[in-house]
Amino acid sequence: MTPTVAFYTCLQRAFEHFNTTLFAGELPPCLITLRSSSCEFGCHHKERFTLPLQKR
Repeated sequence: MTPTVAFYTCLQRAFEHFNTTLFAGELPPCLITLRSSSCEFGCHHKERFTLPLQKR
């Protein structure tokens, strides 16, 4: 397993854990991306990475 796959697998497991534990599984699937910036603490783009309605 590559370091990238291992790291993103951990992020996915964390998301699934907190979604189940804190939100009763109500959160929709998400795409987690990592970016480096000294000026940002985080951001949320609700509709940036979504499938067209017919493919959902």
